[in-house]
Amino acid sequence: MSVIAFSSVIGPVAVDCVISESHSSELDITEIPIETGAKITDHAIIVPKRITLDVADYGAAATFAALVAFQESRVPFSLVTGLMIYNSMLIKRIDADRDAGTSKILRCRCDLQEVIIVSTSYAASPDGDSTGQRGKAGGTKSTRAAPPASERSTDAVTADRATGTVQRGRCRFDHGSGEPIDVERHYRRECTMNVFNVVDYADQQFGTIINGRRVTIRLRYNATSDRWSFDLSIDNLPVLTGRRVVTGVDLLAPFDLGLGAIFAYAATPGAAPDRAALPAGTVLLVQASEDEIAAAVAA
Repeated sequence: MSVIAFSSVIGPVAVDCVISESHSSELDITEIPIETGAKITDHAIIVPKRITLDVADYGAAATFAALVAFQESRVPFSLVTGLMIYNSMLIKRIDADRDAGTSKILRCRCDLQEVIIVSTSYAASPDGDSTGQRGKAGGTKSTRAAPPASERSTDAVTADRATGTVQRGRCRFDHGSGEPIDVERHYRRECTMNVFNVVDYADQQFGTIINGRRVTIRLRYNATSDRWSFDLSIDNLPVLTGRRVVTGVDLLAPFDLGLGAIFAYAATPGAAPDRAALPAGTVLLVQASEDEIAAAVAA
């Protein structure tokens, strides 16, 4: 019997069908034998979460290549399922089966595992200088790791993971009041926005929680109009379909969904939201909360 799973996307790769989900949550309980023969426990370790997805897709070769390419990028991602939202996941294994019945489609199992990323800390030398001062974070005499930064990254993938939330200024959009809201002018500082990390795939999906509601956005590129559009679901219920992405307009304003604002911002002046602009970051797809909007309108 087929199981309808909440998410039909693995990272940026959309698949036609998720046939089944297998969830694993485990504790590693230590066992120490003692003289009397019994085993005692002094600790229990939370094992990284694991999930196996059985998926099928009509575009066999293209989808398999996209999954392998995303697996090899080693970029952690979030996965939205019917049971819970998993964060910091990587594709550990892909097993694709092909036989006479599945020769024209992709039928594969994807094993996903949570990763726990830590950073290195440097301790000061016991024979430190007479001042007893410690160096800067990440330096040779520091006891703290330097914060992640794209400048210290050795490749583009690591640099993208190190950037985190993007901060931008001079952000203007129309929230339906008829007057553009200049976030930088009203806040008198750079505004921090939630930026969707759009990658170079024509069909991709994002899952997040906004105001306690499960929100899924499917972003798709239309080659005919050379524009992006998105579908929006809230708590697994579709509410918007084919909403075209244009710059300078709150794309949710007419619908009063209680999710704040989602809008496209031209980080490069004059940039249009075409095929290359969103993945390249010259146009950003961002979300602002209701409180941020209210503060900007009242200012």
